[in-house]
Amino acid sequence: MKVFLKAVLETFGVLRPAQALRRQMALGMRRLSHAMGVILHKPSESRWYWEARGKVFFDQVRSIFSEGDPNYHAQQEFLDALSGIEWDSALEVGCGFGWQLRAIRRRHPEKRIVGVDFSFSQLRRGLDYLNGSRVSLGQADARRLPFADGTFDLVCTSGCLIYMHASVLPAALAELTRVARRSVVLLEYAREHMDSPARRVLMEGADWHGHNYTPALAQAGLRLVNAFRCLAFERHPDRVPFSLFLAEKAC
Repeated sequence: MKVFLKAVLETFGVLRPAQALRRQMALGMRRLSHAMGVILHKPSESRWYWEARGKVFFDQVRSIFSEGDPNYHAQQEFLDALSGIEWDSALEVGCGFGWQLRAIRRRHPEKRIVGVDFSFSQLRRGLDYLNGSRVSLGQADARRLPFADGTFDLVCTSGCLIYMHASVLPAALAELTRVARRSVVLLEYAREHMDSPARRVLMEGADWHGHNYTPALAQAGLRLVNAFRCLAFERHPDRVPFSLFLAEKAC
């Protein structure tokens, strides 16, 4: 009966004003917290969130496989960036079901490629998605990677660090830097590259964090080689754009 009543109310728009009000209140609280120098924690930071969402995430993001989606073209920019770096082994931290890993493997069939994620449900989906691709998968937290110093020539992330609270970002970047022998590449939503009020509003209302990666990378002891907003999003002002950061370990 409750389900039926809810359906009727939604049909006639009765619930929508309340839902809109809750969203506005949440956004207002988030803006207030930022103004006070406090960043609220979000459900998407937690492992339990990704264990639950990981079961349906592949279906939720199916549009990324379409050439009409800017994320598809951002992936090509990401792959081009990796092709411009000298490496023989790579680790993706927060690999999810392996979207980037399979694409990297296709570009670089001869190299060693490993992916880790803290969501077991994502990794289970990745076993099917990456079947036969000779990519190794493992479960690990970005802040405690089970690898020795300098294990991989290249360490990268793609839409991973945005789900980490600012208080733990330095620890994650320190781990990425530790296990990298040469390069660290990030494909993330960057606060410093929001080029319009509309995009800044979208970022403030999102269930993830937009960090300033340039100073964070420097704090991790990395030298920034290049940083730019992905061209794939230039024609999509209503979308938060991915940015690419290419950094190297200081000699």
